[in-house]
Amino acid sequence: MKKTILAAILFLFTINAISQSQIGFKVSFLNPNYKITSSPPSSSETFTVDNTLSYSLDYKKMWPGLFNFGMGFEYLSKDARFTADYKSLGADVYRDVNYSLSYLNVKLLPEFVYGEKLRAYFQLGPYMGFLLNSNTSGTRIVTDGTGSVKIIEDGSDSEGFPTIDWGMFVGAGVEYPVSKSIKLGFELQFTRGFAGYAQEDEYIYATKNFTAGLSLIYVFRGYAERINDED
Repeated sequence: MKKTILAAILFLFTINAISQSQIGFKVSFLNPNYKITSSPPSSSETFTVDNTLSYSLDYKKMWPGLFNFGMGFEYLSKDARFTADYKSLGADVYRDVNYSLSYLNVKLLPEFVYGEKLRAYFQLGPYMGFLLNSNTSGTRIVTDGTGSVKIIEDGSDSEGFPTIDWGMFVGAGVEYPVSKSIKLGFELQFTRGFAGYAQEDEYIYATKNFTAGLSLIYVFRGYAERINDED
């Protein structure tokens, strides 16, 4: 039993000694969208989302071979415009509002890696997103047989979007070392959220994001590599 425990400790120490850790700051061009999966009867709607930037902090543990693992934290904000024309309780309703939303996404980063100096990788993993705020401003015009009423919308709309989003993402990228401790990276990612499908509201917004990002990466060199340099 003692030999087994000692062998396990030695194995973990050896794996840790030959591994590297790295942390990267990434700025990405964000092409966001929402898929409206449900709507009231006899309605028409449009939903447009502005392109913007997202910011990520990624930590990865790298072992020799074909597999890495890590975790990423991504902050993004989205500005969107929603228009709808529909009937409600016998009245005609026209709604025109602007949304300002911000999220914190937490991603697990399993990666399949190829190459030594120029490293290419493929990602496929889950994410969980947290809605930080959701502000709305606009108007709703309700018209019936007695005339029209204009309603001003201004405030939070946390009920209109899932407070916690979740889904999957797929990505690919390359990393190139410019020194022993610094790398530059380029990455493409597509994220698909599923939390909206669980909503029972008239409108259900399912997240779709595409990002293209540049990273500045700092490498924490492994123990074995530091010893070799000292020798």
